[in-house]
Amino acid sequence: MSNGVGSYKWYREQLESHNSIGSTKFKDPIVTRIGFQDRELTSPVMFPLFREISVEKTCVRQHSCQMFSLSFARDELATGTQLDSIIYHYHYSEDLVVHGRDDQPEGDIVKQFQKSIANFQGTPEQVSNRIDSELGETFWRRMRRLSFYINVESIARKKIADFYQTRDDEASQQRFSSSTMDLSSCFMRNCSIFQTYLYYPIDLASEKFGTNQPKRSGICAFISNCAFESHASQRLKILETLSKYIPVRQYGKCGRNAYETKGGKMFELEHNCKIYFAMENSVVPDYITEKLYEGFKAMENGGRLLMVYKGPPNIADFKYPKSAFINVDDFSSIDELGQYLKKLNENEDEFNKRFSELERDRVQINHAIKMMKPSLKNYLPCRMCQVVGQTKLARYLLFKIGLQVPKKKVNFREWNEFKNQFDFLGPERMAVLDSMYRIAYANLYYPNNDESEFNDDNTWK
Repeated sequence: MSNGVGSYKWYREQLESHNSIGSTKFKDPIVTRIGFQDRELTSPVMFPLFREISVEKTCVRQHSCQMFSLSFARDELATGTQLDSIIYHYHYSEDLVVHGRDDQPEGDIVKQFQKSIANFQGTPEQVSNRIDSELGETFWRRMRRLSFYINVESIARKKIADFYQTRDDEASQQRFSSSTMDLSSCFMRNCSIFQTYLYYPIDLASEKFGTNQPKRSGICAFISNCAFESHASQRLKILETLSKYIPVRQYGKCGRNAYETKGGKMFELEHNCKIYFAMENSVVPDYITEKLYEGFKAMENGGRLLMVYKGPPNIADFKYPKSAFINVDDFSSIDELGQYLKKLNENEDEFNKRFSELERDRVQINHAIKMMKPSLKNYLPCRMCQVVGQTKLARYLLFKIGLQVPKKKVNFREWNEFKNQFDFLGPERMAVLDSMYRIAYANLYYPNNDESEFNDDNTWK
């Protein structure tokens, strides 16, 4: 299919490069506006980046966007601000959705729009241009406000599972159609916006790598989540078993028997830790937190340590070589792990042999670390602005060709029924339609979303 004037690709470029719907430039200098359900979400203890970054100055590679990070969305709506999206954190239900005083069901608005354009005369190109110029911006502002869910905690997987759809589950599609959760930002690679716990670059090719001989032997652990009857508490039970074989220094709040120096955790890892216990407090797919990266960062800065790690069940997907860490799941029991760690702790030759394997595989480990795209963090607001604009654009274009919204969103079955009328277009153009639907509705949680343009670190460097 041509990528020329009037194509989907062209519309996307017009929006991002020229603040335009097709050839018609927005009269409003701000294309998308985003608010927050709770202004505490942007506070220093949660997501301060939303306050620290000026999207108008930083997000220069895309359409104009404004974030209202110091106010409540409901207050902005009450004063007449037209928000295109509202960001929600942790909890989400239809009862929590913030509404404006002039909101109407989108299905009714779409029908009115389609009725208005039904009698437009001319060639397809002429009709399309007229729709864009006469109705595009007005309709854009009347479209349903997008709900953007953000959660980087492990519970996000369970929370989002209640709202996304799968192709082989009709019940999930019905739930999806009836909900207003449109977009997501979380640690899972299938979320609309992929967020990583890697906040800084790491390079194990550093000249300082592994040059500090640890001043103390044994295991060091930093556990402060002591939640009872949770996976977090299992870490303490594992440490208790390991302590039968090897000394354990616990710096965290749970069973503390050691204290950090003024240099904090990173100083301890770089100078005083021989074996670092870095087990996640939750074991769910894709959930890798700063615990793992702090160990690698310490090595880059000179630390000569080995990590004991238990993370997501799909850790193999992240391409770390076996030498990168000692995986708890590779042992038949914690006692077997304890015996192995005892050997490493007491026999310097065995420790050095294991560390040399890690040192040998530094290039491969570096590659696995870079897969987590640390540079994306600094552009989170920009990426959220872009995906909001592209979601609205895709819906707008689908509404132009007749798609309707029976409930709140269009599910897979409804989409397949609608697109059948365009089979005559051929496979290539049908694939373009499917890509439009994916951005318009399926992007909440979709396989390999971490590879999309919104999560491409090369785009945002």
